[in-house]
Amino acid sequence: MSGKALMTITCFIWALNTTLTKIGLEGFSSYNFLFYRFLLGAVLLTIIFKGRLKNIKKSTFISGVLLSMALFVGNAALTVSLDYLSAAEVNTYTALQIPMIPILAFLFIREKLTTKSVLCAILAALGTAVFNYTGSEMNMNIGVYIAILAAAGYAMHIVFTEKFVQDQDGVLLIIIQSYFIALYSGVLSFYSEGGLNFTADTKSIVALIVTGILANAISYVLQTLAQKKITASETGIIIALMPVFGLIIAMVLLGDRLTYFGGIGTGMILLSVFISNIDFKFKKNKVSEVNQ
Repeated sequence: MSGKALMTITCFIWALNTTLTKIGLEGFSSYNFLFYRFLLGAVLLTIIFKGRLKNIKKSTFISGVLLSMALFVGNAALTVSLDYLSAAEVNTYTALQIPMIPILAFLFIREKLTTKSVLCAILAALGTAVFNYTGSEMNMNIGVYIAILAAAGYAMHIVFTEKFVQDQDGVLLIIIQSYFIALYSGVLSFYSEGGLNFTADTKSIVALIVTGILANAISYVLQTLAQKKITASETGIIIALMPVFGLIIAMVLLGDRLTYFGGIGTGMILLSVFISNIDFKFKKNKVSEVNQ
């Protein structure tokens, strides 16, 4: 399967994860939820890939810790922002990582900024803005700023993932980052939420288990495989599909409907993804010379 197809599946899982996290937070506090979710994913991957653990090198460990910091910022900010915003709104604001990724990739890993990648990122970002437009003044509450911080964390994670997966075992990186995110979440839970507890209702526990398996044990493996084949900028453009997937999920599960501006925004996002997959290089026809 191509890297872009793998990343598209990953984006769908991430969009579903936001909705399921919103459900899970009805029974768990924010850092409690993150602790159990990432611990579940880490333990599951450890069991499945236990044979690889002996191959952990110092460089792999350090890379995994660095990835965990960026991903923790993204996940912690997203989870907290769901206390203020709907899942659809959070999906939209976190998609602002789209224009951030090519710039960060250029600054940190010297990935070339092509004209097409910049234009596609701008089109995707504009599409996201139109998708979220309601015709009224945007309510910029604290949840919006937290969701934008989540976007920055996710963007950094994608950029550093591209750098590290080229010469490191991707599965080991995921296992290490998952255990460390569980550690960070556990510490913050004791500091700000009074400690860990597991007294949630059945619906929240089901949401926790599904996100732990899908969003941790599966999606990050797919992301790692995808980023071995595509650049961070290409990944960022595909991530523009997240609000579209989020709307589809909301339409199926919650009965939401596509607005006029949502339709236009969706079209712009899909166009940016389509253009990113087109090779604009044209072959010059060779003109044979005729001897007179």
